[in-house]
Amino acid sequence: MGAFLDKPKTDKDNDEGVAHGTRYAVASMQGWRIDMEDAHVVEISMSSEPPFLNWSFYAVFDGHAGNRAARHSAENLLKTLLGTSQFAK
Repeated sequence: MGAFLDKPKTDKDNDEGVAHGTRYAVASMQGWRIDMEDAHVVEISMSSEPPFLNWSFYAVFDGHAGNRAARHSAENLLKTLLGTSQFAK
């Protein structure tokens, strides 16, 4: 926790697009940390089934001293939401 590199990694990953009339852009950079701790999700179609067919899902997860929680959330949050009966209401 709190480990830093001698020099920051300044390579940036960028993505952009349009979904359902909305433009989006994301960028990420590791910086001084030994590992990339953050994660993001861009899902331009939340589901192939109504009522979420024309819905998009965007999320950013800040890893704070580790990437496990951020990666887990990025991989599972949308599945969990779509599998929850209260969300479908």
